Amino acid sequence: MLMMLERLIAVPLIGLFLVMAGTVAASLLRLRHHDPRSLRHWIERVVLGCGLLVAVLFLLAAASAYRPWVLMLLAVATVVAGGLQLRSELRTTLASARSTVAKLPSWLLRLSALVVLGLTLVLWLQSIRPDLSWDANVYHLTLPRLFLEHGGFFAVPFNVYSHWPLGVELLFGLAIAVHDYVLAKQLHFVFGLLTLATLYAGTHAYTRTNANANANANEDNKLSHGVAWSGLLACALFLANPVVLFEIRVAYVDLALAFFFLVAFVSSERLLVTDELTQPERKADLLLLGIACGLVCATKLSGVLLASSLLVVVFAATIARRGISRTLRDAAWVAVPLLSLAAPWPIKSWFLTGNPGYPLLFGTFGGPNWSEALGQQHAAWQGSIGMGRAPLDYLLLPWRVITQGGKGYGNFDGRLHLAWLICIPLILIAARRDQTVRRAAIVSAIYFAIWTATSQQMRFLIPLLALLSLASVRALAATFTHSLRNRLLPLATMLTVGLAVSAAAPYVRQTPRLASDLTALGYKAKQAVIQPVYAAIDALPAESHLLLLNTSHRFHINRPVIADSFFEASQISHTFAQVESSTQAKAVLNELGVTHILIAQRESWNPYPASLMALLGDAQAVRVTYQDQRFALLHVLP
Repeated sequence: MLMMLERLIAVPLIGLFLVMAGTVAASLLRLRHHDPRSLRHWIERVVLGCGLLVAVLFLLAAASAYRPWVLMLLAVATVVAGGLQLRSELRTTLASARSTVAKLPSWLLRLSALVVLGLTLVLWLQSIRPDLSWDANVYHLTLPRLFLEHGGFFAVPFNVYSHWPLGVELLFGLAIAVHDYVLAKQLHFVFGLLTLATLYAGTHAYTRTNANANANANEDNKLSHGVAWSGLLACALFLANPVVLFEIRVAYVDLALAFFFLVAFVSSERLLVTDELTQPERKADLLLLGIACGLVCATKLSGVLLASSLLVVVFAATIARRGISRTLRDAAWVAVPLLSLAAPWPIKSWFLTGNPGYPLLFGTFGGPNWSEALGQQHAAWQGSIGMGRAPLDYLLLPWRVITQGGKGYGNFDGRLHLAWLICIPLILIAARRDQTVRRAAIVSAIYFAIWTATSQQMRFLIPLLALLSLASVRALAATFTHSLRNRLLPLATMLTVGLAVSAAAPYVRQTPRLASDLTALGYKAKQAVIQPVYAAIDALPAESHLLLLNTSHRFHINRPVIADSFFEASQISHTFAQVESSTQAKAVLNELGVTHILIAQRESWNPYPASLMALLGDAQAVRVTYQDQRFALLHVLP
């Protein structure tokens, strides 16, 4: 129970730490202060804080100073520098929050809010499970752990991901240095909460223009009700998607990407629709847009495409409103922070591999441990994800994405909720009369078109789900009359909250057992999920060097490792492709320095070359030192 309480307290502490970092960043940039009573103020502080932390952590990793004690000093310095400036603001915010709750007497509204809160608590309980999802074990958590051990960036053998943007992974490393990898999982959960908070704050279905300029207290109450219902509807619609429910529980980066992207869109809309901004306010919002887009690019390789989809639409609209010369000045304020956060990653890749887009630009720049054949295999694999690439497949794709998602790459490896069959047409109808909905639809269409031509993995659409959730609520306000909307909004919200709970039913059913297990195990929960084979690996000599077959999981391996990034374009297979015998295969292992081979015992084997498979059965070349139902550990004989 003490462990669970500690983990629960960690969630607001993570948020507070990011706010403290944002306070330091705002002070350094001399940005104007918003009303601390507004949720927008704190969301923007978090984005500023993430931008500052990612930039500093990158510099530390590049300078070989990315070490636990350095990161602990950074955390302490951030708390001291930012905490001193927050006391009065936090008091004002808490007082305002109490006042806001008091103005919402509707028991249905409170009940809906409590249900959403209960659902997030269920998901939080899932997030503190100490087991690791596949990609987290391959690189999301493994790479920051390795960077901490080596003091910063280095060329991780055969790990393609180590050369891609890793801004959020650097934040995961900070969490690991402060406590452990479960805290890093909770950090991604916090990004999920921040996405929900941005949806709530960014919902403009009701604004003060809907009320009389001299609105009395009763009208203010109705206005507050409308904003609360709208915000809950956007949050529930986002949470109703099974792909989101899965992601918020694990240490991936897609919810961080969704948060930064959503903040960028909301910031751009404020610039486009607000005519009363002073010049300092406009510059501050442009900087925020640049920082948010820079973080999108620094989070994931596809973030460059996502940010580009938004900025093309934003600057096209800006040219129409302000002309080319003013748009160029605005673009400069956006470009500086964007490039400061995005450009270091291809530069790092170029320095370590000779290829700024390794391995994607191999034909032009080359790079280690890769080939044109592997590039073709990788492209073929990415193109195979989804339900085909024929003209009819593209025509049916929107329908299939919504209705036929599921497990496995053949079904996009994720599911959406069928509610989008109603929401998407509603957005398209409202796009004709509402500029914000229209821009959201255009940005989504551009990125969706790019997505269809690349890797059709459902989780890559999570940022669009956040944007379209916001657009759906806005579309509801634009489509129906004020009186009809007042009646529809509570009904739609309660229905969508119910759909979200229904989508999360598997996790809800697990809650009693999971809570009981975590309470019983306490701090021993992490040891309970570690497979016995890792103890056998820890007992190997320190100079041992492992080759992993049929698995890429290496987080719990504290020895040098060679492992594939993806089996579909296997660098291990490519290394042994021209080897004809087990004797030659052993010679290759000796050249690589491999002393042991870890094999995952799975139903299907990845198609490794015959020479390597022959080596595994050659008693003169290898000897089994450990074996159970899941793993076999072989010693490569001298």
